[in-house]
Amino acid sequence: MKKTAFFLVCGVLLACASGPARAAGKAVSCGCYCGKWIDPPCSKEACQAACTQEPLPGPEQEDRPAAPGLTREDVKRMMDEAAEKAAARAAEKAAGAQASEAAAPIVSDVDQPGFQAAENPDDYAMVVGVEKYPDLPAAQFAERDAEAVKRHLVALGYPERNIKSLLGGRATRAAMSAQLESWLPRHVKPGSRVFFYFSGHGAPDPTSGQAYLVPSDGDPNYLDKTGFPLKRLYAGLGALKARKVVVALDSCFSGAGGRSVLPEGARPLVLRKEAAAVPGRNILLFAAAAPDEITSTIKEQGHGAFTYYFLKGLSGGAQDKSGAVTPGGLYRYLKPKVQNAASVQNREQTPVLEGDAAEELVRFR
Repeated sequence: MKKTAFFLVCGVLLACASGPARAAGKAVSCGCYCGKWIDPPCSKEACQAACTQEPLPGPEQEDRPAAPGLTREDVKRMMDEAAEKAAARAAEKAAGAQASEAAAPIVSDVDQPGFQAAENPDDYAMVVGVEKYPDLPAAQFAERDAEAVKRHLVALGYPERNIKSLLGGRATRAAMSAQLESWLPRHVKPGSRVFFYFSGHGAPDPTSGQAYLVPSDGDPNYLDKTGFPLKRLYAGLGALKARKVVVALDSCFSGAGGRSVLPEGARPLVLRKEAAAVPGRNILLFAAAAPDEITSTIKEQGHGAFTYYFLKGLSGGAQDKSGAVTPGGLYRYLKPKVQNAASVQNREQTPVLEGDAAEELVRFR
């Protein structure tokens, strides 16, 4: 009984007759993808040569036996099936590689604080992070920034129950207003420390030059109705009975890119200085960039450059000889590092510090 074995050599289907034919000393024929049969040695090149030639007239072609149970249509079908399977395997492998890359979480050395201060039950904080907006470019890593800041505030002694965290779609204009203008005034005491953090888009009003934070439902085309004015933020915080208010903004307001947006058709502009002025002597402001600059991110750390070095400094990088981290020391620590990170990306970013820079933020010894 004749048997036919099928196998692939360099992508060419070969069908070799065996059994009585081999025992009788007959040559083993090999079937190529085009349906033609060739004598050994079988190879991809030999099949290609045979398949590109016109059939030869005469008894040689007529006398060649047909493949045992194999027609030209069978060969073509098997080649198509083999090609489909190979393509499917390649696509599956590529998809698996992409999924593995996407699933690999970014781990930063500032994600978890390396210290723990004593808890102060009178300290309160608001942490806001908006990365994805319905009709705006994403503010990359903004929510990771906010989550890391919250963990560091807990380590600084802010009770977790006293921290209002508004992330993503929960960070609406109405929610920000409710927490800032109702919840905080109801709880803050004269001896309280208050910390406000925002990571997300900022936007300038093209007409007035005033600066706005952009909530998750904000629209830069209607800032007066959907944005949260910095003036309103500072007025609300300045009215609190708190001993000290620290504000940290990882946003920019130039409209030139980074974590900043503009109404459609408007051009980047420089803010009026008074639009970002901080009222009240009890407010300390850290801003990620000057009014006419744009912010940067550190992709490998998964954080904004300002927030990354702000947290590095708070974690001990900015401590002085006595072991204390003051606002001034923290600013001197992070400013050149943020500038260098921005310079690598061919941009300028100079953090801003306004207010009393002497009060101690945390002590390590």
